[in-house]
Amino acid sequence: MNYGSMPIDEGNLILTDEEKEEAIKNEPNIIDALRQYTGGDEFINNKKRWCLWLQDIDPSFLKKSTFILDRIEKTKRFRLNSNRLATNKLADTSMLFGENRQPSTNYIIIPKVSSENRKYIPIGILEPSTITSGSALIIPNADFYFFGVIISLMHMSWTKNVF
Repeated sequence: MNYGSMPIDEGNLILTDEEKEEAIKNEPNIIDALRQYTGGDEFINNKKRWCLWLQDIDPSFLKKSTFILDRIEKTKRFRLNSNRLATNKLADTSMLFGENRQPSTNYIIIPKVSSENRKYIPIGILEPSTITSGSALIIPNADFYFFGVIISLMHMSWTKNVF
């Protein structure tokens, strides 16, 4: 079990639904650089957010987008102005998430915060094309057997007694 990926970007690599639509309207070709981005709140409440996911994107593609270049530059400035040396070093790769834990296989998502009044912990299986934030935990290589165990009443009983 791992934390999701963390952009460490002051929000510059993250987009609302409205920002995504506006960006695509102005630069339709950037659609290939956008991925759905979910965390605990988005998963539980079915909210839509997006991120610039520039891992393995051709640098020539990046240079053609003023929107993407602007977001990368703002991320770089944020990281350089940080008091943390580790964050400063991330400025060299400001087009990428600061902490990339995104699996390349289907994975289980578990929000870090939920209500103790729920009968079940809200858990789901996502495809690797959906990027999960640090407000959720992920279990790579998800299968339905493991999913069934952790969403079962027996696991819920154990969780309520242990935590």
